[in-house]
Amino acid sequence: MSDEDVFVHSILSNPDDDTLRLVFADWLEEHDRASHAELIRVQCELARLPKRSRKSEEKTRRQELAAREKELLRQPEFFPTWPVGTPKPSYDAFNYDIFKQSPDAPKLEYERGFITAIRVLDDELMTPEWTLSPWHTLLREGKVLGIVLHPDQCGFRSPEQISRQVRNVPADLQLDRNYFELASQIYQEMAKNPSLCRVTRLQLFETDLTDGNLGVLARSPLLTQLREVWLDDCKISLDAMQALVTSPSIKQLRELFMDLTPILDSRRGSGVGQLWELVASSPNMASLERLWIDPLDNKGATALLKSPHLKGSLRLCPDLWGRGSRTWGKRTLTSVLGSTNVKALRERYPGTSF
Repeated sequence: MSDEDVFVHSILSNPDDDTLRLVFADWLEEHDRASHAELIRVQCELARLPKRSRKSEEKTRRQELAAREKELLRQPEFFPTWPVGTPKPSYDAFNYDIFKQSPDAPKLEYERGFITAIRVLDDELMTPEWTLSPWHTLLREGKVLGIVLHPDQCGFRSPEQISRQVRNVPADLQLDRNYFELASQIYQEMAKNPSLCRVTRLQLFETDLTDGNLGVLARSPLLTQLREVWLDDCKISLDAMQALVTSPSIKQLRELFMDLTPILDSRRGSGVGQLWELVASSPNMASLERLWIDPLDNKGATALLKSPHLKGSLRLCPDLWGRGSRTWGKRTLTSVLGSTNVKALRERYPGTSF
C-alpha cells in the first residue's frame, strides 16, 4: 500500500475532517506536488466560507479563492488523458466513454481537494492498459478517494451464463473463446489487484454470485474500504452471502441493497429469510446505516427484529425506486409481513422509511 493510499484511507474514515486533508496537502508539498496541495487548501477554505455573506472581507476572499481554484483546475494534471497512441479498452457490454460519463456515474468534480469516486469495470482492472489509464493515474496520485466497482460481461458470470452468451453470438461476430475460458480465473486475479484497496462501492447486477466469485473477492485482504454493497437482480448462494457478511472488508459498511433471488441449495434449502438471518447475525454489520429490504419475508423480519448487532438508528428502506409513494411501500410490506411485524420493525428501527 502506497503513502497516498494510507492518507486516502484516513480521509475516507473521517470524510468531514479537513485536518486530515490539510496534513496530506503538507505531505504533497514536501514531495514537489504543490498544485494538488494548493487545491486542497483552496477548496477546504472555500467550503468553510459562507456562500453568501454581507461581510466585504469574506466576499473578497471567496472571489480570490474561486479565481485561484479555476486556475488550478485548468492544469492538465487534474484531468489527465490517455497517453498519445494508446487505444482505449474495448468492452462488449459498454461504450467505454458512455459508461464513464453517464448521468448515474460519479461526477468527476473536485471537492475539498479530491474527486470522491470513479466508476471502474472489474475487467478493466485486469487489462494491461489499466496502468496507463487516466483513472489509474488519478488514483495513484491520490486525487481520487474511491472506486465504484461494476461488473463487465464476464467478471461475475457463471460458467453457464458464459456458455450461453458464446453460443448466442452470431458466427461473424464470434467473441474470443479464450477470453471466456479465462473468465473463471478473473476472480482470483482481481482479488490480488492493488486497486481493490480503494474500492468503496461494489455494484453487481444480473449475475450469479457464488463462493467462487463473490466469496473470493470478499476474502481479499486488499478490500478494506467498502462502504456500500449493491446486489441488483442477482442470484446468490448461501455460501457467497456467508463469505460476504463474515468478511472483515464490510466492517465499515454503511449501505446494503439486495434485489435478488437466492440460488437453490439442496443441502440447506433456500429463501430470502436465510439471507437476512446471515445479515442479522453478523457483528460486521454494526456500522450499517441503510438497509434495503425488498424482498423480505417473515423469517427475515424476525431475524432483523432479534439482531443484537444492527443498531437502532439503522434505516430500513422497503423499495429502491419508490414505485409511487411511502404509502405504497408500507402497504406492500404489510401484505407480505402482516401489520404486527411491520409495526415491530418501525418500533425497533424508528428511522425507517415506511
